[in-house]
Amino acid sequence: MTCSSDANPPVDKYTWYKKTVSSPKASGQSYSITNITSEDSGEYYCEAQNQYGRLNSSTLSVDVQYGPKNTSVSVSPSGKIVEGSSVTLTCSSDANPPVDKYTWYKKTVSSPKASGQSYSITNIRSEDSGEYYCEAQNQYGRLNSSTLSVDVQYVDECTAHSQICGENSTCLNTNGSYSCHCLPGFKSNRIGLCVDINECVEEKRYCGNEGLCHNLIGSYWCQCSPGSTNYGHKGTKCVELSCDPQEAQPGKTLPGLGSLMSLVRENCLWLRNSSTSGPRQPPLGGDVLLKVRYHFLTLTPSLQ
Repeated sequence: MTCSSDANPPVDKYTWYKKTVSSPKASGQSYSITNITSEDSGEYYCEAQNQYGRLNSSTLSVDVQYGPKNTSVSVSPSGKIVEGSSVTLTCSSDANPPVDKYTWYKKTVSSPKASGQSYSITNIRSEDSGEYYCEAQNQYGRLNSSTLSVDVQYVDECTAHSQICGENSTCLNTNGSYSCHCLPGFKSNRIGLCVDINECVEEKRYCGNEGLCHNLIGSYWCQCSPGSTNYGHKGTKCVELSCDPQEAQPGKTLPGLGSLMSLVRENCLWLRNSSTSGPRQPPLGGDVLLKVRYHFLTLTPSLQ
């Protein structure tokens, strides 16, 4: 920069100033700036002086142009990022002229994710977790920001909201969502609630000619008529009860088992001659003894 002034006698002192800086920058009719940087941008003026006075020049604007620098990424809102929420990433960069192109990248993904100074992710999912960075560009160059880590917190809806599926159901957590499943003996109605299935009517559960089906909440049971049994399995068909094989047979009964066989037969006769009033074991545990008899005879064919 060169300062010119009309004076007589000629100017004997030139001083250079930069606006917003109080101290002089240089002296002499010319002021040279080598290896100029963006910090040198601003308005300059000179002061001319001789023995009769001094006078400032008008200002000269120096506009140093440069490529992007100090490129960085910020996230909003700050703090924990929860699945289903929305976040916005913003790219900032110092450049002159200003950045005219922003490009967004996710590490480990080669293709760009988006363009523009801001990148918004709505209804964010765990797969959106990762490290993001932006590239700022103008006519003089381009520069990448450092990476910003986005950590999406996984939400287990089933744990966070224990009653989310309502009664008589189980909750299954899935990636980014959940699903509700009715317990056995229940079905989903039109509004998504799990209601009892009347197996005796809707599924026509068959208790046999000797049984009567009773619906329970989430299940059912078969009431066996006198002389029939389902051997303690209340959800199975009732069959006619035969007690003859329970009697000890001389020569075919192992020593010490005669009393057991007699007890089994006694309880068999009790079951055959009594009616069952509900899904409970009979007083003498006859169903249990019948199970013992069944397994015993299966394992010992010689007793039959």
